[in-house]
Amino acid sequence: MSFFNIKNKVKLRKEKNGTVLFDIENEKVYVLNSTAEEIINKIKEGKSLEEIIKELKEEYQDPENKIEDDVRKFIDNLREAGILVDSK
Repeated sequence: MSFFNIKNKVKLRKEKNGTVLFDIENEKVYVLNSTAEEIINKIKEGKSLEEIIKELKEEYQDPENKIEDDVRKFIDNLREAGILVDSK
């Protein structure tokens, strides 16, 4: 199973138009859509990549099996940006 942590120098703030992720160390700001926010919250809860994918597939219809690929790509992008680090 793959687990991740959000780096200490990354802050989240809920705004009226969505959640904003601040990468303080690299001085970057990201605006998250509701699905990205949900993935981040599941990571903060300590859920594994596999658990996140399973839960999202149960919650949303996925006739084309795109959820797994989309979640993996999002996680990979966060890791490449230095926002997530591997844990456990």
